[in-house]
Amino acid sequence: MGYLYESIAIKARAARCASAWKPHLEATKQFLLSSAAACAQKRTAVIFGSGWLLDVPLQELASEFEEVHLVDILHPAAARRAARKHRNVQLVSLDLSGVINSVHQLTSRVEKTHRKESLPFPQRPFLSSSERVDFVASVNVLSQLPQNPVNALRALKDPSGTPVYSDGELDAYAASLRDAHLKFLHRFPHACLVSDVEMQTWRADTCVHQKDLVTEWKSLPSGREWSWEIAPPGEITPGERTCHRVIACQLTQI
Repeated sequence: MGYLYESIAIKARAARCASAWKPHLEATKQFLLSSAAACAQKRTAVIFGSGWLLDVPLQELASEFEEVHLVDILHPAAARRAARKHRNVQLVSLDLSGVINSVHQLTSRVEKTHRKESLPFPQRPFLSSSERVDFVASVNVLSQLPQNPVNALRALKDPSGTPVYSDGELDAYAASLRDAHLKFLHRFPHACLVSDVEMQTWRADTCVHQKDLVTEWKSLPSGREWSWEIAPPGEITPGERTCHRVIACQLTQI
């Protein structure tokens, strides 16, 4: 469903745009460390969306906590090598959206029958030793959770070429997947969130396009904010740059 391609593309863009991305990656790391420092106990830390570890201060977290669980749908070789340097770091392969298998099976059936089916509700992720989890962070993943499942559903057409699911249905479904992730995070005594929430396209000093990436972001707790220049001028379109508004906040507090 495109996750391997997406992972490789992220790493490639991070290399091309290293100087533009650096402030965002450093701000994310510093926020995670300051949030983790507030934990009264330092037994287990869980990082959702660990990926290439570009924005995860693994060395510091591994030094502070008895265990660190890095959770993502796949773990690149560079992340596996970094994890092996720490005896207390575990890699957990997990579908954070909770619907990938169900959506894959649904799309296979609908392609054969052309019959619309109810969209699957996310399965609750499983975490071993969850009662010992003292710190949880969702790191730059919330806006991306629905993307691949929704793209797969959007591609479904009936014999006349009409989309099986409308844009409105898919927008509501994407929101439900993000909401399920946020509700899951609230189960933990000390959880924080870093997410891009708004995209802006700029020409010189003028913003020519703006779009919410996370429709629920205005109802999230207040916290830190910064701009992530995800695509410097020329990366996507000559003369334009794309910036994402990022928020970092505590979802639950000890």
